[in-house]
Amino acid sequence: MTRTENPSPLQDLQLMLAHLIQQFGLKQIIIVLIKEALKPAPRRPDATQVLSDHLRQDVGLPPKFPATQHWWDKPF
Repeated sequence: MTRTENPSPLQDLQLMLAHLIQQFGLKQIIIVLIKEALKPAPRRPDATQVLSDHLRQDVGLPPKFPATQHWWDKPF
């Protein structure tokens, strides 16, 4: 049988973190981690922007763009 090593993801993380601390210093790593933790989550795009005017009307939303008036639509 073949033995395959299956290292733990936690060990990989610890090794990577130790390498980063050695390269940049503990203080710098802590500052970056705190900044990333406090950064607001990215806003999700508005799902209604991709709907056609017909679907927007079905769910009770106004059309994206008002209907354009053509010269043949105007009363005489």
